[in-house]
Amino acid sequence: MRHISAEEHQDLQRTFQGELGSKPQSYVLEDRYREAPQAASGKSAPARNHEFARVGERLDRTTFGQTTNELSSTLLSKVYGLLAFSMLFTAVGVFAGLQLDPVWSLMIFFAQLGLIFAINANREQPCWNLVLLYAFCFATGLLLGPLVAAFVVSGHQTVLLQALAATAVITGGMVVIGLRMEANL
Repeated sequence: MRHISAEEHQDLQRTFQGELGSKPQSYVLEDRYREAPQAASGKSAPARNHEFARVGERLDRTTFGQTTNELSSTLLSKVYGLLAFSMLFTAVGVFAGLQLDPVWSLMIFFAQLGLIFAINANREQPCWNLVLLYAFCFATGLLLGPLVAAFVVSGHQTVLLQALAATAVITGGMVVIGLRMEANL
């Protein structure tokens, strides 16, 4: 970690307090710590100070979060759409897992662990991240299938229905709270 001088510290304080002119705060750090152009003498420009770049990026994100207290409806619809499709793939996996022998559970469990690492490695890949997410949800359903079958065979269908109803109520309640809450959590 690099120590900053008192002058740089004061500049950063003024930047965060918005006292450096009429520019938005996120642009102030970009202007102050931009790479200097090459000098006429042929010397190379000093390297950009990455510590201040990270501060500027954090400032961009926090300023955005503070000025926009409500999420756009398109973002919420995408999130809820992904949630609905994830639940659908899990339900399909449960129905497929009803026919599965419980011996496969250990292999499915290790496949799920592998899928977690694959999702993390490919989270920025536009197509693969969703394919891996839905594969993970399907594998989760496969893992739950023998458990659901055991409850049905033992005559405890009401427990399953109560769990389904509780999940639906809690998820629906959280959606309503998320849509109604005005505070930025």
